[in-house]
Amino acid sequence: MKPSTQPRYPGTNAAQVFLPVRFPMPRLRFTSFDDTTPRTIEPGSRPRLINLWASWCLPCAAELKELGKHEQALRRAGLDVLALSVDGLDENAGTGPDDARRMIARLKFPFESGRATDELLAKVDVLQEVIFKRIAPMTVPTSLLLDRDGHLAVIFRGPVGVDTLLRAVEKLDVGADEMVDLSLPFSGRQYTYIPGLDLGLAAKAFKPHWPEDAARFARLAKEMAKQKQVE
Repeated sequence: MKPSTQPRYPGTNAAQVFLPVRFPMPRLRFTSFDDTTPRTIEPGSRPRLINLWASWCLPCAAELKELGKHEQALRRAGLDVLALSVDGLDENAGTGPDDARRMIARLKFPFESGRATDELLAKVDVLQEVIFKRIAPMTVPTSLLLDRDGHLAVIFRGPVGVDTLLRAVEKLDVGADEMVDLSLPFSGRQYTYIPGLDLGLAAKAFKPHWPEDAARFARLAKEMAKQKQVE
């Protein structure tokens, strides 16, 4: 009996990771379903959830439906949602952008949606490797919660419930000490401890393919070092 070929982005058990220090994001680009012109995800004045999903992923469909069902509660919490499909980026999955477009239409998804790019997924993979200090293969669904400055605050691997998401949004305004507490393991919950912010490592990791991102990380690393010297 031969093992079957597995999709590049299989589903996983749910976990949420609060970062003890917010991590600046690289420049991420996506496209709409109707236009292949890349668009950059720019920081806004509100927190944003970037949700990576696929039409063949049943937990993804359930998650999108749940997000749409609680649209008003999420908007009242001040959260923007951007759902990006990975359909068409995995030749083994057998789906494409049209499948994702049809699902979004069928669900009447009320938030912004579009297509992830290969570059976006590659950058998210590298970013997770920098943060976790190990290879963390991309899975769907995966969601990234950004704060008002566009910095990464929470990573959700697997489906995230609306109540859990709303609590995480509330925690975006807590102080640095409480963010560290949230990142520590708690009994009965799947939290992972992340050691800290290593912008120098991020600069090295991004330099081979994305020198602009690497230059920004290097500049931020120098600014942080100078700030520590002053303190």
